[in-house]
Amino acid sequence: MEVLFKINPEHECLKVLIPKLLKDDNEGRAIEVAKIALKHDNFKQVAVDFLVNALSNEDEQYERQNFDVVKILMDSKILDKVVIGKLTSFLNSQDSMIQSLGISHLDKLSLNHNALVNNQEVLDALINFINKNRDNQISIIPAVSIIKRFDIDISKVNKAMIDLLYTSQYPVLIMSLFDYLEAQGFIGEIINKLIQLIANEEDTYESIAYAQMLVMRSLSYPKIFEKPSIIKKLICLVEVKIDFYYVLIQIFSQTTTMYERFKKVGYQSSKDKTFIDYISLLIENYLNKNISEELNSTTSNDTDNIEDYFMEKQYVEFVSLISDAEKLNFTNLMQNHFTGKLYIGDEIAIAKIKQTNFEVIDKIIEMIKTNKDHILRHFCIQILLKIETLSKQSIVDKLVSLTVNLKDSQLQWFLAAELKQITHKAQLQRLVFGLKDYVEDAVTKLDKDLYIIIAYSVLWHCANHLSYTEFYDACCVQPSCTDLETLENISIANSSTAQYLNIVEQFSVLQSAVSHKEELNQAVQLICIDGSEFNPPDNPATDIYIQMVEQGCPERQEGTPTTMPLLKAYWRLNLRNLEKRVALVFYNSKIDREFSEPFLTALSAFGGTIAIITDRPCDNVKRISPNHPNLIDAVLKWLHRSILEA
Repeated sequence: MEVLFKINPEHECLKVLIPKLLKDDNEGRAIEVAKIALKHDNFKQVAVDFLVNALSNEDEQYERQNFDVVKILMDSKILDKVVIGKLTSFLNSQDSMIQSLGISHLDKLSLNHNALVNNQEVLDALINFINKNRDNQISIIPAVSIIKRFDIDISKVNKAMIDLLYTSQYPVLIMSLFDYLEAQGFIGEIINKLIQLIANEEDTYESIAYAQMLVMRSLSYPKIFEKPSIIKKLICLVEVKIDFYYVLIQIFSQTTTMYERFKKVGYQSSKDKTFIDYISLLIENYLNKNISEELNSTTSNDTDNIEDYFMEKQYVEFVSLISDAEKLNFTNLMQNHFTGKLYIGDEIAIAKIKQTNFEVIDKIIEMIKTNKDHILRHFCIQILLKIETLSKQSIVDKLVSLTVNLKDSQLQWFLAAELKQITHKAQLQRLVFGLKDYVEDAVTKLDKDLYIIIAYSVLWHCANHLSYTEFYDACCVQPSCTDLETLENISIANSSTAQYLNIVEQFSVLQSAVSHKEELNQAVQLICIDGSEFNPPDNPATDIYIQMVEQGCPERQEGTPTTMPLLKAYWRLNLRNLEKRVALVFYNSKIDREFSEPFLTALSAFGGTIAIITDRPCDNVKRISPNHPNLIDAVLKWLHRSILEA
């Protein structure tokens, strides 16, 4: 069949054969026939009609066949109501593999398909699926990811997320729900869940982690912690788990108002007045100690900048703590207020890290690599991502190195999930450049986990947030700076003015692209000649020769060629037996310059692998317009055809 299409897709026999094979369905081959026919416009509609009709079979024994049909239609961008409906129906499958694949395809489809995320039937099916499969973490997490993308019936989505939060015990799922509900403003629900988790959690480290999340929320949303209902629950929690009394102190010692509110509600609601007296005394002492000690230790000149002074002292303590990377534990770190400031993304704290030229970052990374406290390591990764997403100075290179060098695959997965929070284009491009080479390394070393983490998880995220050109450029060249504002402004535009202004940068990218393509790099010596300073413009033989030698061509024994014919002889005779084939690309880096007619005429007689970036005619030379929408790609394709395929 495929051979017939290759010979003549218009052949009359195909017009008879295709419908017959689809109708007869001999030994189940009709689906394969339809798959081939889909690729050809003349038979596409016939194939689509057959495949869509095949989906009407509700018999369970045909479920896997139906899934194959849906996948074929999805691959061909046929995403009508029937296809989406059938894909959704797989959520109710008794076949766990079909169910899992159905969720996976819906997840992928929901990223770019507006019709799906506005489909009420799909939303209802997903919510129903979650309600029936609360104990199936593997399926629940992608289902939640899909629902979070829906733009309809937000109240229904919110209710489903809150209901799931109250019953879930899976940390990864809970963190995902926290992110969504915090964005929707359901802070009270998050606080109630954290209190519930601390009360029920038997693992001490897990309880401490949740307790510190609670403290962090109090820093971000202090008003909510002044509510009597929240204060009562916190008091009840600590009365049951007395070891967590420090949580009350950390939360209610932030301001005098919070302290007074705690005392009032505590005495009204708690039967144990002695306990409230004790906690109140600790909070009061903590407040008085901090205020008096810090004020007494400042000079009169510091009085106007007490907050800055406090921040500096907390920062010094933080640096001291993380200097002992192996011995530090989560509880000790969390008692430092600067840590909390970093976690909530406080701009002053982030700026403080930046002032140290990121020496602190290296200490945090060292702690992630060597410390045995699992919760502490996860927490430090979250801090690094806060610094990366909120600082104008990128640390992506350090995060890339950490991702590939961590020995703990669970921690690698966690870091990859955090990296997917990055949406800033300049950061994404640095991420692509940093990770691309490790994909091949992972394949060579048969490291399946690392390959999936890098290729499927992180690079796929980058590809979904960058245009083709942006992703391609990121693969070819390392961004030359880490300042994100500067990096954002370095773009290769398509207008002729911008093209000329950025032409030098584009050819730097081109040189790097060739060096990163192993086949080309082994076969080609690319010489880029800037013609903007040719003097004289009609006979620039000497200028061209100098640029060629500077870029690695051998010197001419007879001396510098002074005319274009002498340069042509050098080009044809001296460079023909080199290990790599020399390719010349001429361009102009200045907008007000153009190649002269006599020069173009002389160049047309050279022969060999020569291209010129110009709109002016030039015989026997590959000509590429400076306004080409993807200039680098055009040159690379020309090199590939001229040298590798020649």
